[in-house]
Amino acid sequence: MEKVFAIGDIHGCYPKLLKLMDRLIVDHEKDLLIFMGDYIDRGDHSREVVDYLIDLGKEMKRVVFLLGNHERMLLDYLEGGNIQPFLVNGGKKTLDSYYGHSRQVSEEDPRLVFPQAHVDFFKSLIPYYPYGEYLFVHAGLREGIPLEEQNPFDLLWIRE
Repeated sequence: MEKVFAIGDIHGCYPKLLKLMDRLIVDHEKDLLIFMGDYIDRGDHSREVVDYLIDLGKEMKRVVFLLGNHERMLLDYLEGGNIQPFLVNGGKKTLDSYYGHSRQVSEEDPRLVFPQAHVDFFKSLIPYYPYGEYLFVHAGLREGIPLEEQNPFDLLWIRE
């Protein structure tokens, strides 16, 4: 019988992610892993988390990566938007992780520090995942509104 694991809000905490993954008994052929977004920001090891998830996606048959609001802010910035929302919500920790602790974020364009494989990973994240009678989403849904009419912002930010 398959198992479904939903893991959310890693926020750059690579050592804790490894501890969690070591505790899970996962069948890489049958079980389903759903990562619920917010892989980056706040913790010190965003780059390592993303490396780990990319590798895990290659190893496991059934793994899903959802988009979180922190990845959305990073993508908005990478696509030419304002960096401030990303930085205010923990993005400096992410940039430090990519630059390395020996180097400070400088005036040069921080977009250049993200490897293309990581940018591709961020761009591949999906907003929700239906599974049987369940729907996995990073934040929430508005009651009474069909899924196809939900506001993408709510899927990432709603708290009610």
